[in-house]
Amino acid sequence: MLIVFSILLIYVGSILAYSPNSGSLKDTTKISLRQRIYKQKGVLSLGTLLISVHLLAMDDHANTIADNVAYTFGLSYAGVIQEGHFYQLVTSTFVHINLVHLCSNLLILALLSAYERRVVSRRFFLVFFISSLVSSVADLFCVGQNIVSMGASAGICGLVAAYFIDYAQTSWKEWSSGVFLVLVIILFYTFSVGIQQNTFNYQINWLSHLIGAITGAFFIKLVPFKDKTTNLSEKF
Repeated sequence: MLIVFSILLIYVGSILAYSPNSGSLKDTTKISLRQRIYKQKGVLSLGTLLISVHLLAMDDHANTIADNVAYTFGLSYAGVIQEGHFYQLVTSTFVHINLVHLCSNLLILALLSAYERRVVSRRFFLVFFISSLVSSVADLFCVGQNIVSMGASAGICGLVAAYFIDYAQTSWKEWSSGVFLVLVIILFYTFSVGIQQNTFNYQINWLSHLIGAITGAFFIKLVPFKDKTTNLSEKF
């Protein structure tokens, strides 16, 4: 329990300690603590929720999720299709297998605070939840019936895609180039971590990551960002 509380303090503290005014990581403009919380309330609230859920869900004698919680709230074909537990399409996003699984997602989520500062919290949440939900639905038919899937990775991959390509006036060429870049990053991460996955007591759902990223990319193209005038070519 102490480890989980420490993770919460480090997560919140690191986000609030480094909070440039804009979405650029190079911005050195200082803003007040109140503005930092407001501009990053999505990342702060989502990360806090993930940590809190893990604290409640973990086994009493370990930092891994309890078996009964995993089978109840994790996503499985049997749970949704055979037993009608449709809530698993949503709850599976918020439970994680162990602290390694949780912290790997929290690290990327913290970095994505730059995206939230650029597009505001409402759009940040939309990309995350739509990417997560579409990926959960796809998992039902693409993942084995005896596999329980969980974690916020799909929604986070959707946010990663959005970070690179969610700009006003983004052309199809810029959009497709950005999608290609994101997929390359995810595949590289797949290879680099995949060679070590035997170290952990679970398998990484790479298909869910890819579907989450593609869903996020298509969402921001279908619902273009109009609040800024900066396009992708000007940004890079």
